[in-house]
Amino acid sequence: MRELNGSLVDLILPEIGVDWSACSKKERDDKMKMKKGTWALSVLLAVMLVSVVMVPVSAASPMPEEVKSFETVDPGVLQEQLPTKEEIIKLNEFESPAKVLIDELKSKSYSNDDITRELAKHGYGWYPETGACWSGTLPSKEELKIIQKIRGPEYTPFSVEAGTKALRQANQMMYVLNNDVYRGINTYMKPSEMNVEQGGTYQHVITTHVGKKPNPSTECWTEVGVARSVPDNTRQRFTFDNDEGGWVFHGVTDASTYRNYIIYVTDTYEIGGYLYHIWIDGEWKRSGHLAFKENDINHANEIWSDESDPWTDDSGTAVFKDGFLYQGSGAVWWNSDVPKDWSHSPDPCPIQEYTTIVGSAWKYDTWI
Repeated sequence: MRELNGSLVDLILPEIGVDWSACSKKERDDKMKMKKGTWALSVLLAVMLVSVVMVPVSAASPMPEEVKSFETVDPGVLQEQLPTKEEIIKLNEFESPAKVLIDELKSKSYSNDDITRELAKHGYGWYPETGACWSGTLPSKEELKIIQKIRGPEYTPFSVEAGTKALRQANQMMYVLNNDVYRGINTYMKPSEMNVEQGGTYQHVITTHVGKKPNPSTECWTEVGVARSVPDNTRQRFTFDNDEGGWVFHGVTDASTYRNYIIYVTDTYEIGGYLYHIWIDGEWKRSGHLAFKENDINHANEIWSDESDPWTDDSGTAVFKDGFLYQGSGAVWWNSDVPKDWSHSPDPCPIQEYTTIVGSAWKYDTWI
């Protein structure tokens, strides 16, 4: 756009040329009045045009334009169909490669210690008491110190107000209301920058929880997502089980790539409870046990800090989208037909949210 001082007016209405020497005084006065009127009209139209151009697009949207500007090109609907009954049967009957190896080693009378060493050679680990197993890396001693500082014994994913005494926490959550219907979730998520720094956000977690308390004093859940904290400052894909092995890391990810996350609870009941499996981008990552087959399910954006004015601005939005919920022998899109609610803490919350239907399911955006 050309500048307003003269040239934008010329763009709307051209200036009228006048040969002043050939005009009488009356003609000069009349033409001057015409010129002034034309100029005034031009300026009025120019101002109107600038007003239209300068109206921000974000004025009609709850999501700020400065947040939208960080969004990459949306890939559209990634999942267009619900899984078939045959596909869900395969999930229900799935046996992990680590479990196959464990059974083989047990058949050869290997001790638990020997099994642990053999599993490690293949990048696997396990929890011998229940047979829970995973593919990934356990936290280092330094990472474990951070985890204990952030998620101590008081943490629960079922209440946005519950955290630890060591750090201040903020949380934004979307969750299903019926915890006796759904046995897992299949969703796509990108985590945003998840900026962390000393003197600001100390750890940032974008995650999906599945689980339910067997009684008011007992926790039982698993989760999958992305975590970033100050000491290592990388976005790590992770899984977590609160009573079968804790945290396991599964490599790094970037801020803008949508990855597929699946948690599925099977019909199989073992000593630890109902067997579940977790996949990231179609690759098995973890198997464990939950007290129930049907559970609470939520998406959460969680941040921690030990500062009085703690939170670090994030670049862009974390997005969950194209999600469906497993139930019985089928699945349903997580959309307006599924009873759900939102919650946050503290109030006002530094984490904002915006939810809309895209394709067949909710698109859940959160940002700081």
